[in-house]
Formats: sequence, C-alpha cells, structure tokens
Amino acid sequence: MQALAVLGVAILFGGCAAFAYYATLPYAGFEFLRAARIGAVVAGSPAEAAGLRAGDVVLSIDGEPFRFGRAYLRPDQETLRLTVQRDGQRLALEIALVAPSPIERFFTSGHLVVALAFWSVAMAVLAFKPRDPVAQLFVLVMLLGVLALVLWLPADLGLAWASMLMTAVVLALGPLFVHFHTLFPERSKFRGNRVLARGLYAAALILWLLATASDLAYYLQPAPANGWLASLAPGPPIEVFFSLCLLIGLLLLVHSYFVTNSETSRRRAALVFVGTAMALMPFVILIVIPQILAAPYLAPTWLAMLALILIPLSYAYAIYRRDLLKLDKAINRTTVFYLLALLLTGLYVGFSLGLRHVVPNASPGTITLADAGLFVGLVLLANPLKQKTQVFVDRVLYGGWYNYQSFISRSSEALRDALDVPGISELLEKYVVGTMRFQAVALLLPDSRGRALLVRGGRGFDNTLTLSPQGAAVRLLLDNGRAVDQTALRDRVVASPAARRELAAWSEAGTQMWLPLVQQDELLGLLALGSKQADDFVTQGDLDILDTLAQQVAGAIRRLQLVDRLQGRIEEVQALGRQILALQERNQHRLSRELHDLVLQDLVVVKNLLEQTQGSFKPEKIAQARQILLDLAGYVRTIMFELRSPAWEDTDLRSELEDYALTFEDKHGLPVLFQARGEDPGTPMSDEVRTALYRILQESLNNVRSHAQAQQVEVTLDFQPDRVRLEVRDDGVGFEVPAYLGGHAGEGRLGLVSMRERAEELGGTCEIESESGEGTRVIVDVPLAAAGDGEADR
Repeated sequence: MQALAVLGVAILFGGCAAFAYYATLPYAGFEFLRAARIGAVVAGSPAEAAGLRAGDVVLSIDGEPFRFGRAYLRPDQETLRLTVQRDGQRLALEIALVAPSPIERFFTSGHLVVALAFWSVAMAVLAFKPRDPVAQLFVLVMLLGVLALVLWLPADLGLAWASMLMTAVVLALGPLFVHFHTLFPERSKFRGNRVLARGLYAAALILWLLATASDLAYYLQPAPANGWLASLAPGPPIEVFFSLCLLIGLLLLVHSYFVTNSETSRRRAALVFVGTAMALMPFVILIVIPQILAAPYLAPTWLAMLALILIPLSYAYAIYRRDLLKLDKAINRTTVFYLLALLLTGLYVGFSLGLRHVVPNASPGTITLADAGLFVGLVLLANPLKQKTQVFVDRVLYGGWYNYQSFISRSSEALRDALDVPGISELLEKYVVGTMRFQAVALLLPDSRGRALLVRGGRGFDNTLTLSPQGAAVRLLLDNGRAVDQTALRDRVVASPAARRELAAWSEAGTQMWLPLVQQDELLGLLALGSKQADDFVTQGDLDILDTLAQQVAGAIRRLQLVDRLQGRIEEVQALGRQILALQERNQHRLSRELHDLVLQDLVVVKNLLEQTQGSFKPEKIAQARQILLDLAGYVRTIMFELRSPAWEDTDLRSELEDYALTFEDKHGLPVLFQARGEDPGTPMSDEVRTALYRILQESLNNVRSHAQAQQVEVTLDFQPDRVRLEVRDDGVGFEVPAYLGGHAGEGRLGLVSMRERAEELGGTCEIESESGEGTRVIVDVPLAAAGDGEADR
C-alpha cells in the first residue's frame, strides 16, 4: 500500500512537470494521425491560416524527413515548415507559431486531464480499501495508465527516454489488465488463467527487449534506421499486443458474466462493459466514422479522450456502488443524458456524413435541407430514445426496470382487485420481490385482540416473528409515517429493552427497512423488507415508490376490513332473522305447552276442588284451591316480568336494575354484586335508554347463568353528565370473542348480538372482552337521550 502511495505521488509530480514543460511550447493547432497523416486542424489556429488541412500527409518537417519520435516543437521556436502531400501534389507550408492562450493550452493537454481523473480514482480506491489485494491491483493498473498518459507528451515531443519508458509501461500494463480480470469481478474459473497470465508476462518481456534494442538503434543513428529492429520503432507490434491484452481482459469479463452464480458479479461485469462502451463511443462517432468516410474530425482528439475517464469511473462504481448511495440518482441521470447525446450525435453524424459520402456532388441547398430534416427527426426521436435509454440504464444499474408511474399504476390496479390478505401478499411478492428486487417482504397485521403484529404473508421471513403494537418501535413508525431503515429504528429505541429484543430478532432475519401501513392516523399493519438483491441499495426513487405502495396496501387492507365487517353484519342480520323466527316458534310452543301442562291443569284442579264444596262446606278444599290460584298468579307475573319492561313512571333505573339483580340472585342462587355510581338524572333519561339497559342486564345475567360457569357476577352502573355506563363482569370460563358476532348468532346465541344492536341503536357502544379461563366483561356506554324514537318496550 505504501509503495502504491509513493508511486502515485511520484506520478503526480511527474505529470505536473510535464505540463509545466508543455506550457512553454508554442501553439500550432493541428494533430497527427498514424502514417504521418494530419488528423485534425483547429479552426482559427495558425495551422489553418497556413493552409494545412485534415488528411494531408506530412513528408518533412523543417527540411528533414518526417520521423516518429522526433520533436517538431521547441520552446523558442517561431515557425514550423512542413512539406505535405495532398491529392498527389507536394505543398510547402509555413506555420507561424504563436503563444497559446490558457484555453488553447488546456485543450491541447486534454490527455493530462484524463490522466488526472485516472489518478484521482486510483487514489480514492486506495484510500477506501488499502489492504484489499484486488483493489491494490486495480490501483496499480490505473497508475500505470496514468504514467502512460503522462509519458505520452514528452514521447510525442521526441524525447528518447520518454518513448522507451512509455513502451515499457504499456507492455507491463497489458498483462496486468488481464491479471486483474482474473480476479474481478470474482476469481476466474477459467482453468488456464495462470498459464495465460504467465505467457502474457513472458511475451511482454520479449517485446520489451526487442523494442528497447530497436529504440536504441533508432535514436542513436543520425538518419532513420533501417532493418527489422527499426520496424518496431513506430510500435505496431506493441500496439497489437496491448490491444490483444485489452481484448482478453474483456473476454474474461464476458466469461465471468455468463458462468458466475453471483448476481453481484454479473452486475459488476455489466457495469464495466457499459462504462467502457460509453468511453469508446465518442472516439467511434467523432473520430473513427469521419476517418472511415475520409472526412475531417468532428471534434478535437482531446474532447474524445475526456470520455476515457468513464473507464476507471465505471470500475470504481462497480466496486463501491453501495458507498455511493447519495450519488446514485445523479449518476443515473447523467448516464441517461450522456448516452442520449451520444445516440443523437451518432445518428446525425452517420446520416450527414454518409449522405455527403454517397452523394459527393450534392448541392449545398440539398445538404442544408437534408440536415434540417434530420434535425427535426432527431428532435421527434429524443423523448422515445430517452425512455428506451432510461430502461437500458436501469436494467444495467439495478438488474431490472421500473419507474414510478408505471409501477404505481400496475400495483394500484392489482391491489384494487385483491379480495383477501393472501391476495395482497401474493401481489407484494410479485412487485416488491419480483420487480423491485428485494430479497424478502413480510406483511404484518394485528391479531384478533390487537396484542401482537403477526406475519400474515410474504416471502423470506419466518412466520413466528412478531412485533408489539404498543411497543416503542411501532410507536416510532406510526409517528414517522414513512419508510424507516432498520438500523435507524434500532438506534432510536435504545431506551426500550423489549423493543431492542424484538428488533434484534428481525435484524437476524435480514430486515433492512420498515414501512408503516397507516390510514387516518391508525396503524393497520407493517411491511418488513429485506435487503435488495445483488447488493443493490435503496434509491430515492425506490423510497418514493414504497411510500406510495404502503398507502395503496393500507387502503386495500382497510377496504378488506370494511368488506369483512359488512359481510359479518350481513351474516349477523341473516342469522338474527332466522333465529328470531325460530325463537318466536319455540316461545309459542313453550307458552302453549306450559299453559296446557301447568296453568290449564291447575285450573282444572281448582274447578274440581270448588265442585267438591258445593254439597257441603269444606274449608280445606277452598284453602287448597286458593293456594293453587296464588301460585298461578305468581307464575303469570313471572312471565309478564320477563316479557314486559317495568313502568318507568313509577320507578328509576338504579332501583329497577338492583331489584332485578337481587331477584336473579334469589331465583338462581348465583351471587350478584350490584353497585351504582353518580346520581340518576331521572326524567332527562329516555325510556328507550332505560329499557335497553334493563334488557342488556337481563341478557348478560342469563348468558352468565347458561354459559359462564361463574361463581360471582359484578354489576356496575355509572351515571355521567350526559351518558350512562353499564358493566357486567363475571369470573367464569370465558370464551374467544370473534371479530364479528354473526357466528354466535348462527349457533343460536342471540344475546351478544342483540345487546350490541340495542346499544348501537341508541348511538352507544357495546364491547365484549373475554379470554378463555379469565371470565367475561360486557361494557355498555350509551347517551342519556336516545338517538331516535323507538319502542319503549322491545
């Protein structure tokens, strides 16, 4: 690591020295191509003023035959004399050199800007992972690339040592590039990688020895060297070898992409491919295509070279993408617009230059009209191309494509059709796991008693995991109302040991994020999300989608609750109707049977007793008949007491309920503790309220006697300024209270449903709390005045 840092600092100082020397050179305004051909002439430059054109072949410079490596500019030089060949003619040109402006100097030293970018990326990687062998090898490759760019300037000016050193750097860089790709994005499974690496290193050494001998023969002779060694001077074998190494490295990337089982490695390979393609496309569009069509360069070489910065950046982004969360959105948008600009430029260049090449004698008006039509067509294509480019970039960066509008539209339509919780869970798997590429998702909903949030569906989480609705973690989620990271949530509940234990279990399960499902400040449930696949991170776009998705899921759950509640009420009403008819039939049969078996039989007995006293006075017969009539009167009074409510004008609610409780205790032997609080308002209380509370107490005590197996009952009547509250509590066996009472109605147990119906008809509530083994508690709360007119007796 220290050696790489020292090398980096040395290269930085060397680059600064090279730039300082280059700044002293005069400015000509042209660029060389291979085979001594002029590649570009800057508009308004001294070269253009002297008549130099792109495509001219340089035969001599300052009277000496053109020779690679020989300096054609010196700090004190004022003119540059060229002999060029153009269209079969030899032309002598003299360029009046000038001192360059700062902008021109920046343009002509563009490769040093590229070198500085490479150096910055290398040093950043070294700072992030100073002890990672793969990162160190990457830094070495980058620094050698920087050194090659720095040496390019003095080598181009004809300095022999720079040319020889640049040859050595390029020959070392090629095998190192291949070696790096045997380890990145993962260790290569190619069996011959060691043999390949050793062969490339050996070939590089041989080429270096040959090139060094050739360079010595080339530079030590006063005239251009001849022979097979001198043929290496321009460097074609070296360039071929370096290009071959680049190709092998890219092929290793392709091999890794198709054979790896790691989605992360596959993504990294794709990112590097796209970054490399983006770096090379400006060369192809601005330099290669015009060269093929024998047209002038469309831009200076330095401008195309700036795109090479994307190569190290793509590698760094592929390696450290998770550390660039805040920059991801900017990178995404920049990549889209960069590719869009390249596509539009490529289309324009290809069509425009192709037209000029195919129709060389076309009139200027025709060319102008064609260019205008092409421009309009590209404007119309811009938006569709942008959408397609965004899809492509999202697939490369995230492994899949989705945007806010399309995702929300599809998920909203699907959730509207969800009929139950399993259907919602299936949709969450499809969109959150399948489309957004989260590894796991869990839908947590409250249990029937609201004491725990349970996993009701999803994928990737254990169904035994729970969360307390009253815990600190859930309260924070409800207060926040939006997506919260698991780590941030855990850090904010440090004061709650119970919440920390709950969240620790979820952390072990791989939870990364929580989404509260809230409607009208009520927590309907939670969504737990795992990490994203292929080590991706959650972007701001993902958070926007998740927040909207949480609202949609909450709305779907609320709709299911309302539908479920309505269905329960419908079932209750249907069951009530059936049971009322059955009850009426049973009561009629019971009354008919009892009147026949008891009342009618006793009346026959009384008739016979009275007939026995007609002939003679028999007091004992009359007394016996009298007692039977008294018993019948008591029985009829009991029936009337059960069937008809008290006459409220003669009594108050407290007295009547207490009398009934005492009568119930005497009749059934079940202790009833009655207590009242507050003052009975008397007249302001409507008869409907009194009757409803009286019937609810009747039904509650009858339920306790029939089902609770209780040892004692407590009845509490609480008068408040505008309400009255009745509570009946027993210590019986209890039962599991269903979400809706229709099931109990269907089982013939009308009492619970009728109590609730009476309370709600008056604008009040009736809550039933019970658990197996812990007794039952009925709480009725109604206003003193009825919600509407009703029957005094129901």
